[in-house]
Amino acid sequence: MFRNKDFIPGADSCCRDKETLSADLGIGRILETMAGGDEGIRTSCAAALFSPLSAEEEISRRQKILRDTFVCPEIMRTLYTLSRDALDEAGKSWYWLDSRFLSSTFSSAVGLFRMYVKKLMIVRSVADRFKSKVKSEGLLTFFTSLQENLDDSYFRNLNDCLNELADRDGVLIGASVGSNLQGITYVYLEKNRKSFRRRWTFAPSYTLAERDERGAEDFTNRTERALNEPANALAQSAENIKLFFTALRDESAFYIGCGNLA
Repeated sequence: MFRNKDFIPGADSCCRDKETLSADLGIGRILETMAGGDEGIRTSCAAALFSPLSAEEEISRRQKILRDTFVCPEIMRTLYTLSRDALDEAGKSWYWLDSRFLSSTFSSAVGLFRMYVKKLMIVRSVADRFKSKVKSEGLLTFFTSLQENLDDSYFRNLNDCLNELADRDGVLIGASVGSNLQGITYVYLEKNRKSFRRRWTFAPSYTLAERDERGAEDFTNRTERALNEPANALAQSAENIKLFFTALRDESAFYIGCGNLA
């Protein structure tokens, strides 16, 4: 929608009396046609109509993207459905706030990321499939950016990290010894797969008794202190991906609406 910023419905509206303007110009009927019964498309189209462009360069840029979408409407419909589904799946999950145990939240967050990764891989495949069919600077730049930033190496590294975080053998944590011989500075550690089993199989160990509730609680507290930093990093990354899919949904919705109106 814009060269240097995201399209955020409602953020840049320059119309103070939308209802009066809608009644005078019959915008309501236009929006109904553009939406085709989809409220998300209606919201994005309304935001765009009430925030008109004034710069000739931006108008020309958007018109060229529209030409591409008229020739190949499947592009925007695929992106819209994909981004909407990703946001719906994330919204139905209880990943971050419904557990009082950070370890459970951390595990669920990894599951959320796996879902996002699958959707991002499909987004990249859309770029691979349709890049040769578009001519506008806007879509060419977008598809090129997807191919460069979401390449095979990126997904390979991301999946390796997720497999490490989801290790069913448990987590490896480290700590320093405080002045009173208490554990401090708990951190999450990456396992060295080549030497992990050999190093720890014969290492000194301690097994909690089955009914040692205080010991289990203490162990959980220490684990969660180590998981706090990576959990925060996951939360921030998940929010960034959510913002990407939100922008993708809102912008593709506008072009679908224009296609419905044509």
